[in-house]
Amino acid sequence: MLGAPALVLPELTKPFTLFFIDTFSGWVEVYPTKKETSTVAKKILEENFPRFGIPKVLGSDNGPAFVAQSPLGHDGHP
Repeated sequence: MLGAPALVLPELTKPFTLFFIDTFSGWVEVYPTKKETSTVAKKILEENFPRFGIPKVLGSDNGPAFVAQSPLGHDGHP
């Protein structure tokens, strides 16, 4: 396409990346992270649920961040 602006990607300096992809709209959210842990994944998910709502289905590549069990919160829920 002539005249289209070039896609500029940020320099990723963190070794891990968490992707959220809405399969209906195709919207992509990318979160570079320093660690690949359930705590990091949980924090990012908790930040996104108020913005986009709780998904009906959450898929993963079964990486360690999604296979590990996260400690329970103060109210006894994960």
